[in-house]
Amino acid sequence: MSRVTVLGTGHMGSAMVKRLISQGIEVSMWNRTRSRLTPLVELGATAHDSPAKAVVNAEVVITALTDGAAVNGILGEAAPGLSKGTVIAETSTIGPMAVTDLHGRLPDYVHLVDAPVLGSVPAIKAGNLTILAGVTRRRSPWWPPPSNRWER
Repeated sequence: MSRVTVLGTGHMGSAMVKRLISQGIEVSMWNRTRSRLTPLVELGATAHDSPAKAVVNAEVVITALTDGAAVNGILGEAAPGLSKGTVIAETSTIGPMAVTDLHGRLPDYVHLVDAPVLGSVPAIKAGNLTILAGVTRRRSPWWPPPSNRWER
């Protein structure tokens, strides 16, 4: 993973951007409040004026937004910039109904990972954030698993 976009740079999103940069990962980002981007640009992240511009060429897009409506709206704006095979890690903890709705709205050529997190900013800073990732068969680059993976 070398190109990551973070959509939403509030407390969690900005901590994620800082951690990614500290690991040498190229980070693009977008946030509704432009002033939140300035300190992250000074650390080496690239700010964009729109979600669609921010996701261009991203291998992974991380959402760190307030609720299901925000996630659906922002990813709807980002959709034109998504590339084939992009993985979207939805970390906003928006609930199963919102994830199902989002799944139906995204282009078929991207992969959605429902990835709510356990932990907060201190866990991100320490590199200990727990991510609970779930994927569906239809949109997972990891499905079906290799046949020997499940055999013992």
